[in-house]
Amino acid sequence: MTSKSTAKITRVSQEAWKAVQRQGESAADSPPPVSLGECAKVFGIRCIRFEPIISGAGIAKSGENLEIIVNTEATEDTYPAGTTFSVDDANWPDFTPSLRFTIAHEIAHAAFLGTAEWDKGNDVAQKNREAIENGCSILARNFLLPRRMLIRELTTRLFDVDHVSSLLSVFRVSPEVFIRRLHLSDMKSQYGDLDGFLAFAQEKHGALRIRVCHVLGTHATGRFHDALKRARREREQPVQYRSLSVEYTQAKWALEGCAFNDPRLGLHGDIESLLRNNESGRLDLEVGWAARDVIPCDLAFRRIHHQPLGLLVRVQVTGPVRKLGQTTLFRGG
Repeated sequence: MTSKSTAKITRVSQEAWKAVQRQGESAADSPPPVSLGECAKVFGIRCIRFEPIISGAGIAKSGENLEIIVNTEATEDTYPAGTTFSVDDANWPDFTPSLRFTIAHEIAHAAFLGTAEWDKGNDVAQKNREAIENGCSILARNFLLPRRMLIRELTTRLFDVDHVSSLLSVFRVSPEVFIRRLHLSDMKSQYGDLDGFLAFAQEKHGALRIRVCHVLGTHATGRFHDALKRARREREQPVQYRSLSVEYTQAKWALEGCAFNDPRLGLHGDIESLLRNNESGRLDLEVGWAARDVIPCDLAFRRIHHQPLGLLVRVQVTGPVRKLGQTTLFRGG
């Protein structure tokens, strides 16, 4: 890819980012969930239509406007072919979280199309197709969870799994979308006083695995990210999409994909079995640090899915490194 082409997609992606951030700011004083119909209007989309297409979804030209076309079999929502909802239709807020993400992703494509430098006679889009798809998923999280609205609703309760669980319903997003929103560059300075991680764990191939997580704080990063990378002899992952502007930088945590027992969170007992056998609960932990040193932590969890089993889990560091000796207490819920 030429440096000229890279420079252009960088400028385009930055312009799209700013446009989505402006839209989020304009909606920030409204209650969640975000009105995707209003977002669609801003970027020239007039409707969403369901058709039996090959891909999951796409953007099509409709006169002077755009329309989103969604595969009739691509989401949990089942609508007959030809079903159309205009941007003013009252049904938009009732779409499932998966369909809302699909719609937000396609609005993000419209944000790219609407930039001043995105002319028809270039092949920049094709050369950067994978980067743009990744970028549109990032922008979709911004649409669904605008920064100021999210911070207002979350307040100081990021590690309160009951509160986070309620916000998934309020914002009509999946736990993956919610937690990955915390990865993005515009949230980097938030919650700097916390030390621990928030995760969504889901059963896969007979094991409870950490599907997505967000780690904060010195002790948690050192113990649950850096130490795990060293154990795997992993190097830092390179920036995957250098052509996108720096605003698209997002965290990538070593815990993601691990079986829940792999990080050895507790020195006493099998944590996964406790998560499997209780709807919710809390557990005081002594997490191994070095030699006979431990860091005291508090684990809390809430089941949010049954088939497959899925839980919101947070582990919070509650004190400095100290010698082994604290008694572990489990309080079921």
